[in-house]
Amino acid sequence: MNPQTEIEHTGVVCDTTGGKIRVKITPHSSCASCSAAGLCSASESPDKFFELRTDQTFQQGQQVKVVTSLSNGFLALAMGYVLPLVILVVVLICMLSAGFSELISGTGSVTAVALYYLAIYLMRDKIARKIEFTLKPA
Repeated sequence: MNPQTEIEHTGVVCDTTGGKIRVKITPHSSCASCSAAGLCSASESPDKFFELRTDQTFQQGQQVKVVTSLSNGFLALAMGYVLPLVILVVVLICMLSAGFSELISGTGSVTAVALYYLAIYLMRDKIARKIEFTLKPA
């Protein structure tokens, strides 16, 4: 992959167990200059943890790069932020148009978004196979 079609963050291997590697990513000042910073939530909070399945062997404390394609980043963005917003607005407008009160419409739209996130949680393994991250030595 070339730098214009991938998103990468440097992290440290925290734990390795049974083909799974847990990586801690601490954002640096370079996040501000990254072209994907507006799409990426890694630049917003102190530490992020990724649990990745890999056949590669890494040592605890080793520096690695967590890499994914830009299209995977956009898919995650759509699933995490865009679709819930669309669901919220559409359900709210439909319920208000159907004559429900604002309280019931607001509650219904928030419930619809909660059900969406529950569905995402229940399908997390399937989504994890779709949105792939790879590890490279730093």
